[in-house]
Amino acid sequence: MDLATRRNIAILALTHLNKKVDLGMINRTIGSRAWSAVPRIIWGIRTEQIEDEDGNKVDTDNRFLLNIKCNIGPKPKGLKFSIGKGGRVTWDAERITMSMDSDYRVKTNQTEEAAEWLEEFLSNGAMTSKAIFKEGKREGFSERVLYL
Repeated sequence: MDLATRRNIAILALTHLNKKVDLGMINRTIGSRAWSAVPRIIWGIRTEQIEDEDGNKVDTDNRFLLNIKCNIGPKPKGLKFSIGKGGRVTWDAERITMSMDSDYRVKTNQTEEAAEWLEEFLSNGAMTSKAIFKEGKREGFSERVLYL
């Protein structure tokens, strides 16, 4: 830290996460807890996952750069990006509010379509969940997507 102050530079360190998924991201850095206690800001990258027709989680080509820790100011929003041919990184202009610790389910076109369909389907009154799932299946939505 003294080196960074003397030279007026930022120091970037990279690490991998351990496999203890029951811990929060701040506690999953490999090695000593100091690797996440000392830095003023920590960023993490994770993949976007969507659900296929059977309700299984599938990775997409999209990635998220998300803030894990920030004690030098307000917590910044994340960024969505993808890596294309030749390793070219394409950043999305929209800022993302998502936690690294949250479930890996993210809103996708399918969940947004399901939400719109549900709103219209339920506009005539309440329905049983059995009827919703039955009609939703006809429309091409899995039960897991309808739960979102």
